[in-house]
Amino acid sequence: MRAFLSAAALMALSCSPNAILELTVELPPGNPPEQAYAFVQISNETIDFDMFTVGSSDRLDGFLLTEETTTQQISVVAEPGDYSRRLAVRVRFCSDPRCVGLGDDRGIRERRLIIDRAFYELKRTNFRWVVPEIPEADSVPEVDVADRCDVGGCRDGTTSSGFCRSDGTHFCE
Repeated sequence: MRAFLSAAALMALSCSPNAILELTVELPPGNPPEQAYAFVQISNETIDFDMFTVGSSDRLDGFLLTEETTTQQISVVAEPGDYSRRLAVRVRFCSDPRCVGLGDDRGIRERRLIIDRAFYELKRTNFRWVVPEIPEADSVPEVDVADRCDVGGCRDGTTSSGFCRSDGTHFCE
């Protein structure tokens, strides 16, 4: 499935002026013996996390958590009108791959991310989000915020001040 998404993303990039964010999500270990999933949702339409819906309309199932930290790669494709919008990412921890299992609507455990600027025309960018632990049930979700200079791309190697020039412009601009 992941190979198909990457191939589809490459085809989309070659046919129109799209942009791609390679989002790497590092997920915490699960809680054996219970099965737990990390259900990731992404939107650039709204930053209101309560407007996210859960269920069959989502394209991907959640990722099964193991006893070890796991890393998942997600390719996010944006159209030209989406480049300047912030990107909202939510990961919910549930007993069902789509968070629709018995009890998944109670004791909600989630973590949130806002990326100020993730996309640049015809560019491939990247960001690594580390979720250190599964939040406590019904806790106020933490929101991580990534500045545009935290989003990698358009330059090889690493920099000490992120991925922006000294004048504040991103290397992809």
